[in-house]
Order: sequence, then C-alpha cells, then structure tokens
Amino acid sequence: MTAAGRAPWQPVLGDLAAVDEAVYRAVAATPSPTLDRDLARLSRAADRSVLWMGIAAGLAVAGGASGRRAAAAGLASVAVTSALTNAGLKHLHGRPRPDAVGAGVGVGRAVRMQRSA
Repeated sequence: MTAAGRAPWQPVLGDLAAVDEAVYRAVAATPSPTLDRDLARLSRAADRSVLWMGIAAGLAVAGGASGRRAAAAGLASVAVTSALTNAGLKHLHGRPRPDAVGAGVGVGRAVRMQRSA
C-alpha cells in the first residue's frame, strides 16, 4: 500500500477503466448494423469457451498428432486462464458492467449483459 492507503496499481486501473469507457462510448455511437448482427452471433459462440472448444475439436480431428497436442494445450490454457480469472482476479478488483443507457446505446443494439464482473 502507498502512503495514501491505495494500492500502487489503483491509478493504472483507473486509467484503464477510463480507456474502456471511452472505447465503449465510441463503439456505441458508431452505427454498424451489419457488424452488430454478426458480432453478436460471434459473442454468443464465445460464451463459456464454446468457440475455443470448437476450434480445438477441429484441430484434433484435422491436425493429426500435432493437432491433438495443440488442441489439448489450448484447452488447458483456456481452463487455467478461466479458473485464475474467475476464481481469483475478478475478486481483487470488481468493476461494474458498462452503462448502455448512459452511453447512448440504441434499443436495437443493446445486448444482455452478464451479471458477473
């Protein structure tokens, strides 16, 4: 802790939060109906690492022995990263989800936000 009682990484996290908010607002203000549909589909496919599991399955089937090793290493990496992030790091520094209404996200562009950090 610093003399002010704040962890030394707090200013960095504050700066990152400001950048995150600015990017969110810029994307929300940019009309992109074609991308909205496709990226929403891609985002749903990535939920719960389903996209990565599909890629690993393709590697395992088409890539021979080296593809199976790569698939196993990739899935192990996803598992470790997910566990570390969800069980550990998210609890160190919580943050709210972006405010779609405050950012001016149109009704047709709003997506369901996860409840977790």
